[in-house]
This record gives sequence, C-alpha cells and structure tokens, in this order.
Amino acid sequence: MPYDNEYLPGRESPIFAGENHAVLGTPMLPSFPKNMQQIILGLGCFWGAERLFWRLAGVHVTAVGYAGGQTPHPTYEEVCSGQTGHTEAVLVVFDPKKQTLENLLQVFWQTHDPTQGYRQGNDQGTQYRSVIYATDQNQLSFVKNSAETYQTALTFSGFDKRDVQSEKNTTGLETTEAHFSNTSAALVRSTIQPVNNNIHFIEGCFPQTWSAAMDQMTFALVHLDADLYAPTKAGLEQFYPRLNAGGLVVIHDYNAWFGARTAVDEYCQENSLVPIPMPDKSGSCIILKPS
Repeated sequence: MPYDNEYLPGRESPIFAGENHAVLGTPMLPSFPKNMQQIILGLGCFWGAERLFWRLAGVHVTAVGYAGGQTPHPTYEEVCSGQTGHTEAVLVVFDPKKQTLENLLQVFWQTHDPTQGYRQGNDQGTQYRSVIYATDQNQLSFVKNSAETYQTALTFSGFDKRDVQSEKNTTGLETTEAHFSNTSAALVRSTIQPVNNNIHFIEGCFPQTWSAAMDQMTFALVHLDADLYAPTKAGLEQFYPRLNAGGLVVIHDYNAWFGARTAVDEYCQENSLVPIPMPDKSGSCIILKPS
C-alpha cells in the first residue's frame, strides 16, 4: 500500500453522476429506501462479482466502484497505479426481510479465493484484495464471526491462520477488511533458520528500518515487496551495491505493479543489468550480481 505522501490527489467531483441499474431498474446512488441495508464486498474484478448478487432475492440494487482508498473519486487508471489504496468492490443494497446477511456472506466466501492476497486469479494488484466493509456495528460483529467460521474451514484444508484487519473506508463508517496474506515473516523464519542460523530478518518498512549498522553489512539475498516506484527504486539503490558476488535481489509482483516494474527496468538500464522473470504466480523477477 502507498506511503502517506504517495497517494494521488484525485478530484473533487464524482466521475459517476448516477442512473438506474441496467438490470434491476433501481437507482444506484442514495438515498435508498429506509428498510434497506447496505454492505460493500470486494471479491476480485467487480464486473463478474456484481452479477452474483443482483440475481439474489431481496436485493434492491447493486453498484460497482472503488472502496477503502484515500484518493477522492479516482479513475480506473489511477486505481490500477496502486497509488490510491482502493479495491474494486460491489455495493449490495438489500431488504433484510427477504435476504439474509448470512447468505450474502456465504456467496462472498464461496465464489472467490480470499487466500490469494493482492490478487484474484490472473488479476493482480492491491485493488483485487478481498474485503468486507460493514456499515454498522451489528454487521461488523456478524462479519467477524463469519470470517472465523470460514477460517475454520481454511485451517481444516491446510491453510495457515489469516489476519483480519480493521480499517475505515472512505465513508468514515467502521468497517472490516478481510485481507488474507499467503506469507508471513514467522513462517519464513521457521522454514529457513533451522537450515541456516546466519540469516537476519529485518522486519518493517524500508527505508525507515535502515540503520547505521546495516551500512557495514553485505547480503546474499534480498526480497523487495514494495510495489510502488519510489520504495522499489530506493531499495535497489540501497541493497544491490551491498550484494555479495553471486547474490540476488528478488522483486515481488514485478509484473503486477507498474511502479515496481518501472523502477526495476530503469535501475537495470542505468546499471547494464537484466531482470530475470520467475515462474511464480506473483510475476516476480530476480536481479543477479555477477560473481
């Protein structure tokens, strides 16, 4: 996700002026009938996700858009840049007497893979993270219980415990983001350290975690998962010169993030290097230091 000074400015006026839903025929912008409830769900590309809900009984209207970011009224291109903080999402307005929140969440959990982190299938980027934005405290409690129930099924299937993080969306209402990450420092440490104890784990956000003592260090392998241009370029400039001969830098999501890819290509061109693609789902690449 972007640093505070990396969010795009956006604009004051909404891009969508509002109209009736092409399938349901109901208005897609508030105000909605007082007996209706709302929930915002992010489960990958919103065009495919939206149709799952407009076909359900008791759904008054659905609408797609971007939620959870800081850039006001972003465009599609701005969201895809990774510098707005938004995720693609579907607003579901429903009559609780005709449609239950439990059933809506069941559709949510069972029609996408929330364990993929910042991607969904071939779609990659933070705008495809899995989210649930509740609109009141009762919903929030229900969502958390639902996530715990789903986690039980994940654990039974062999998945590690996932974190459910809380945040506020752009409406200022209390929300929950069900963001499931496939990796963790603890898992990496438990896997590698039994094999080689001479490995240092530097946790946190670069460059804030850089210390004077690290100026004297050399590195055999560095993993950069910065996504955006500035931290990726800064990381390469800081770490690559300190690699041991034959060492390498792994850049996560190289093919998924325009900013990261631009920084890598630029740094490689400046230093006569060639990024080597990796056959992983995140589209990573490596940069080797000649031995």
